[in-house]
Amino acid sequence: MTRFSKVQTPERHKKRKCTDGRGRKRGRGYGGNPGAVLRPYANAYQQYMKQLPIPSKRCETHIPNITWRELGNSMKQLYGQPLHYLTNLMLQQWDDSRIGSENEHKPMYSIIEPSVAESTIWVVEEFHRRSTSAQHVATLWINDPKYSAFIDPIPHTGGCSDAKSAENTDSCII
Repeated sequence: MTRFSKVQTPERHKKRKCTDGRGRKRGRGYGGNPGAVLRPYANAYQQYMKQLPIPSKRCETHIPNITWRELGNSMKQLYGQPLHYLTNLMLQQWDDSRIGSENEHKPMYSIIEPSVAESTIWVVEEFHRRSTSAQHVATLWINDPKYSAFIDPIPHTGGCSDAKSAENTDSCII
């Protein structure tokens, strides 16, 4: 035997095939497609968000804000509407983009006019509500284990598992 010949791997170190007993590979359920689990929820979520009207009249109240996320949270309370998952994600990214800049510690209202900032969020929100596909949302949720942190509570859409959920009007997070 030369030093370049194959060495036998002990049986305990060999890679084992994971099967379900019938020769099929085990997956994550639904045929190994995690998107199949989230897609119905993403569809219900997107349908609900499409139904919400964008406020046509802006409140005269000055919304104090230090960050984009704080402005978004104030708008949710003031208008009584959730913001889309993608809008919440975008606001977080905009806040993160300020880290390391010369005006990182300045309140946002001293950088951009609050009414312009609010209008900008509503324009982006309208785009996300009307144009985002449920499939895209489900794909993002699959790749983001903390996606639920960016979803605002919405009323039940009948997608929950128990029979009473369709009658329940309490808020839930998908």
